[in-house]
This record gives sequence, structure tokens and C-alpha cells, in this order.
Amino acid sequence: MIKTIDMLTYEYLKYSNIYNKIAYEEKNNNIIKLKRGLYEMDKDADPITIANALLSLSYIFFETALAYYGMIPERVYAIKSATFILIELD
Repeated sequence: MIKTIDMLTYEYLKYSNIYNKIAYEEKNNNIIKLKRGLYEMDKDADPITIANALLSLSYIFFETALAYYGMIPERVYAIKSATFILIELD
């Protein structure tokens, strides 16, 4: 399960130093830091779920999704995400 820093601080309210507790859990491999403020609690989490959490407002790129559902014979080694870039023109 992916948790934000806010979720972890609420979960660890009973500890005197919440951030030391998070660092301790990370050091002991009980939680995995994905990026600043985003943690994974499950070591066997689905990599596609993690990819979507890391890049918000994105979707799994075509060849990755096709390989995931077994629709292409090729093996895909990387999970690719796609997103849009909004460009404002004057």
C-alpha cells in the first residue's frame, strides 16, 4: 500500500519523534521510500501501481500495457509512463 507522509505521521502519532520512526522503519526495510513524501509499505507491490504513483496524471505507455496483458509476444523490461505537457501559447 502506498502511503503519503501525512498518512504515516497520523499512524505514528504515539511516537515522540515521528520522523525518526519513519527513518528507522526505512532503515530496517519495513517501508520503502519512493520519493519525497511517498512510501510503499509492501515489498512485493505491483510495479505498475508504483509507476502510476510516482508520476501523477500519467498512464502506462502502450507497449508496457500490451505486454502486461499478454497481447504482444515481446518482453518488455521497463515500465514506461506517458503524460501530457500543457503549453500556454501567447
